[in-house]
Amino acid sequence: MTDAPKKSESRGHLSLAEVIGLARAAWTAGDFDTALERAEAAVAAYSSYPQGYLVMAQSLAALNRIDESLVALRRGIAVHPGNLKLLGAIRSIASMYGRFEDAMESAQKLLELGPEDPKNHVLLFMCYIGAGKIDLASKHLTALNGMEKWPSVAKLANYLHDYHRLSKSYPVLVSAWESCLRTSNGKNYPEPNAVEKIPIIQYWSQGTPPDDVAQIVSRWNALLGAGGLSQVSLFNRDSALNWINSYAPEFAHAFTGAFHFAMESDIFRIAYASRRPCIYIDIDSWPLEHTVQILKFGIQTGSSMLYFRSYRPWVANGFFIARPDCHFFSELVRQCREIDSSSMPKNHATIEGTFGPSRYNNVLYKLLRERKHVRETNAVSPKGCSAIKFSDSMICFTHEAAVASVKPPFPLGYKTTEDYWKGHR
Repeated sequence: MTDAPKKSESRGHLSLAEVIGLARAAWTAGDFDTALERAEAAVAAYSSYPQGYLVMAQSLAALNRIDESLVALRRGIAVHPGNLKLLGAIRSIASMYGRFEDAMESAQKLLELGPEDPKNHVLLFMCYIGAGKIDLASKHLTALNGMEKWPSVAKLANYLHDYHRLSKSYPVLVSAWESCLRTSNGKNYPEPNAVEKIPIIQYWSQGTPPDDVAQIVSRWNALLGAGGLSQVSLFNRDSALNWINSYAPEFAHAFTGAFHFAMESDIFRIAYASRRPCIYIDIDSWPLEHTVQILKFGIQTGSSMLYFRSYRPWVANGFFIARPDCHFFSELVRQCREIDSSSMPKNHATIEGTFGPSRYNNVLYKLLRERKHVRETNAVSPKGCSAIKFSDSMICFTHEAAVASVKPPFPLGYKTTEDYWKGHR
């Protein structure tokens, strides 16, 4: 299998390394059309090497041409059978954009080629869950034979346990999760031309984000502008505290006492949602092919929208549409106003359980217990959405492979530095 040309090898004026370098530079700068042109040139001149196919597929995916992206990777695999990078790219892109059957097929091949790698087991399990193959996920977990000693594999048993527990305790929630993963009627959804412009907020504690993060913010703004939606309002620690002091002062003590950058962000988004309708989006999340359609749907309903992980019926807080008068956000805000974390351990469990995702899930469970007349509704919605209907209101749901991936399709530099923003302040 040929992975890289010799440095001196070139055809025409530029070597493969130079062509790929130019393509990657354009990609990093957010110029995906130019990146695609250069990657196509690399494939045309150097088809015996896989790099061009890889960058071509990444560029097509960034342009939301997902089917073409997967075709490009399969073309590459036809020339380079068993290439791990190409197979991994299919698994990654297909999972990221909700093509779980394609992701599952690639994950199975990767596991055959590397059965000793726990990551291959974990990702195949997640592909099974995303594709609705709960029985296959369970059988795969049973067949691991002692690999539970690997922490990443041990987590899978907990995910499966949560699925079965929630199926019994909150079946309407699991049904809503399964429905938004399976919804395929997006092409028939009548997307509105114009909707209410509500604020869209993001948070970066330290001021100006680094270039790679700023590129993601720019991508969001370009997509939102083209869709007729608000531009991102980016807050840092100072501007967020000024806003809290002016509009939600009851959160000022918690915010200034936060021991963690992520905790600051968790508190600020709840404080903002306590006063104004808004959309919150994690700053390092990546927009997908149906993002604008889903945002418009969520706004048009006049309801709040929450955000599932694709591999478990668990609400993450990296995206939401909030309405302050919504029963969910009213209860979330009420609980968070009462939190004093000053004497709590400064650890991950405190972050999760105070203002983080665990709080969101516990509030949702409380709502489902106390408001008896609930059902999952099959109202017309875009691909990747579902809803739970209460007697007097509704909560919409989407998921990470529909509206926004939890991370971009490239590594972020700040996550490898000592001042990684998810570290302690």
